[in-house]
Parts: sequence; C-alpha cells; structure tokens
Amino acid sequence: MASRYSERLAKLNTKTSENWWPFSFGYPLARRFVAITGDWSWITPNNTTVVSTFALMLGSFLLMLRDGRADWIALGLLQMHVVLDCADGTLARYRGESTALGAFLDKAGDQAGFLMLGGAAGYRAFYEDGIGSGEPWIVVVGAVGAGCYVAVCYIYWVAAFFELEAATKKENRTAVPGKEEHESEAAGLGKRVSEYFLGQWRILHFNAPDFPMWVPVLIILGHPDYVVLAIAITQGLTLIKKIIQRARAMDALDKASGAS
Repeated sequence: MASRYSERLAKLNTKTSENWWPFSFGYPLARRFVAITGDWSWITPNNTTVVSTFALMLGSFLLMLRDGRADWIALGLLQMHVVLDCADGTLARYRGESTALGAFLDKAGDQAGFLMLGGAAGYRAFYEDGIGSGEPWIVVVGAVGAGCYVAVCYIYWVAAFFELEAATKKENRTAVPGKEEHESEAAGLGKRVSEYFLGQWRILHFNAPDFPMWVPVLIILGHPDYVVLAIAITQGLTLIKKIIQRARAMDALDKASGAS
C-alpha cells in the first residue's frame, strides 16, 4: 500500500456521487480520511459502516429530545455519518476488500437510519410551530415519506435481481448495482475546483442522501415542517416514478423471455 498521504489520496480520486451533499461534502472528506487511515488495520470497511449507522441513528434520536444543544450534536453526528458512509466503500475499494456483507450492512443501515430520521423530523414538526403543529398526521407524513425512500431502494434491488437472473446485458439494465461515477486521477487542481463548483447544481435534486444535512439544519432554523413535507413530496414522487420505470423494465423482461 502507498505509504504517503499524497500517494494514497491520488489512488482514491476514483468515485464521486450524483447526490449534492455526498458530492460536495461526503466524498471530499471521505477521501482524505481514508488517505490518512487507509493503512490502519484496526479501521476496517465494515466497522466504518457500523459507526456510520450508529451516528445516523444516534443523531436522529437526539433530534427528538427537542433540546438546542442536542440538535447541534445531532447535526455533527449526521455529518459524520455522511462522511463515513462515503468512506466505507472508498476504504474497501482501496484495500481490495469489498464484500457482500459490507454492502448489505451499508444498505440495511442506511434504510433503518433514514426511517428514524424521517420519524424524528415528523416528531419535531408535531411540537414546533408551523404546518401540522399538534396534528398527529405530520408525524405519519414524516415516517411515510422516509418509507417511500426505503420502498424505492427495495424495488431497485428487486429489479436488479430479475435483470441479473435474466442475464440482461449491462448496458440494457435499468438497475445496475455498483454503478459508479468516476473522476480522472490525472485532473489538475484547477479542473477539480471547476468541477466541484459546477457540480453544485445537484442541490436541485433534493435527494434522500442529502437529508442528513437538510433535516437538522431546518430543525435548528425552526422549520421541521418544511423538511417533513419536502421528504414526503420528493420521495413520494420518486417512488411513483420508479414503480412505473421498474414495471416497464420487468414487462420488457417478460416479453423478451416469451412469458405471457
């Protein structure tokens, strides 16, 4: 393994994210974290995943305490989750230690943690002034919105299973596990800075991996209702879109196999 920080860092500039906050914050810090710790044997991809999940769940729990200091601690823990969630896979690829168990723990932890985060946002909206204040439905909306994200992930893996089972060519698949956005290792600093700022358009996506930033910030600003409604609307629309997309893909598989 590379012994110098700069050499390690150069090896790690191979993946980014289509989501705004992991792209802007998570991966830049994760690469530097792994560049420092990549050769520390006691830090493994799987225990990085476990700590990441713990930070997500503990941060979500602290948001339900309705305490200003706990909110700021939660903000820090949720950002730790974002960085470590990007770092576990980065570390696994750097060491050549990618495993099925690691991928499973990563996905399962994210889904469980996001359900807690959506529920925490709904809980806070119930007690704070704003839309749905004192109304039980706002709590339900927060949990259901987060559940829509979990459902999107579930149908993705169902579609991926059937496409892989049918030996569908990679370029024809609608669900491609392990798909990555790659960056050029040879890009200079100027190009990287330019790509970073041009990539800020991703903020418009308002995707689920961005919520560990949006949820605590909007709670601290006194608007948990805004983020609850944002989660429900964006994830609900995404679920509808993905159900239609995956259903068409499965229908195409049936037609290609001659199934009635």
